Amino acid sequence: MPESMILTPRWYPLRPHAEQLRLLTATSRFRVVACGRRSGKTELAKRYGVKLALSESIWTDARFGFGAPTRQQAKELFWLDLKRLMPPRFMSRRPSESELRIDLINGASLQVCGLDRPQRIEGRPWNWFAIDEIDDCRPETWEEAIRPALSDRAGGAWFTGVPNGRGFLYRLKCRAENREGWSYHWWPSADILSASEIEDAKRDLDPRTFRQEYEASFELSSGRVCYAFDRAENVREFTVPESVRWHACMDFNVHPMTAACGWVDGETIYVWQDWHVPTASTYEVGSRILGVTGKRAIMFPDPSGMHRDTRSGTNDHEILRELGFKIRARPACPSPRSRNNALNSRLCSAAGVRRMIIHPRCQHLIDALEGLLYKNGEEEKNDYQHIVSALGFWAENLFPIRPRKTFQGVKF
Repeated sequence: MPESMILTPRWYPLRPHAEQLRLLTATSRFRVVACGRRSGKTELAKRYGVKLALSESIWTDARFGFGAPTRQQAKELFWLDLKRLMPPRFMSRRPSESELRIDLINGASLQVCGLDRPQRIEGRPWNWFAIDEIDDCRPETWEEAIRPALSDRAGGAWFTGVPNGRGFLYRLKCRAENREGWSYHWWPSADILSASEIEDAKRDLDPRTFRQEYEASFELSSGRVCYAFDRAENVREFTVPESVRWHACMDFNVHPMTAACGWVDGETIYVWQDWHVPTASTYEVGSRILGVTGKRAIMFPDPSGMHRDTRSGTNDHEILRELGFKIRARPACPSPRSRNNALNSRLCSAAGVRRMIIHPRCQHLIDALEGLLYKNGEEEKNDYQHIVSALGFWAENLFPIRPRKTFQGVKF
């Protein structure tokens, strides 16, 4: 269908880009797209899926899906834009907000799906499916739910995302490079975003995170979790300022329970003391922290503490409030990836700036930052993990790594 027949104001012009054009015109059934943040991969998937749904088909009930790791994430990524991209004159009824589905006058439908519940996909055939943030999806969802649902109609799929180590996206990349009917597509954020935006990101992020998030590099997940930490650079003596607003962080594992305290000066976190207490309660460790910070401290605890208790009938956050802490925590736990990216960016940015300084007395924390490793793509389960998690809650809450909002892409 000619583009002039389907335009809505949402179809704004996009910047020409050779690799994006190759993606859009490829004849491969399955297309793996690994690109940097804000580089247009999801936008292209939306537009491509809408055009497919409006094109002529031998199927009178063609179905086109747009999925992400959770339903809420899928809705935020796709739903509003799909409604704005689809001209109302081609809809057979108003979009279904409960089912996140758009029905068309040609019998086709577009549906947004959360892949945390594969049963939403099973049972009926699909003609095409776009899966975004693929590295955060379970591989079984593709293999056991989506792939079989495409078989009846020889349907195609796009897999899009930013690499997360050498996970599922990396395995799909290797498959695409060696199997007929598959294709692999890559471009960095620098092809789309301005040079000043890229330089600004370099100042914010550590080198490895910058390569992964903006250059779509498949960085090895094995090795140290806190790879940006350098004992010679991040550890040094310092004194407590005369006027300081104390911060603290805590992980609620019972054996051991871990915590740290310090303060923030501008964009730099200063870690003054750490705790590693076997078989302890939240009240016990919280009291030890107050022995250093006094009553007016801000606590950045494990967000899960608002839902469960450690060794008490009430939840951990309430215990800390009763002790006198002001709680600052997200509604849900940040992913290990988000937490560790924020922590590493404080330890050393891509521009070489270190914005986390640790006092030498914090020996357990220092050992953990050096010794916590990835095993089979995940953090090792050991005593080092808990203090690193606690420090990560603090860093991620104050200095989260967020995708940039600006976008330019390709006209097609």
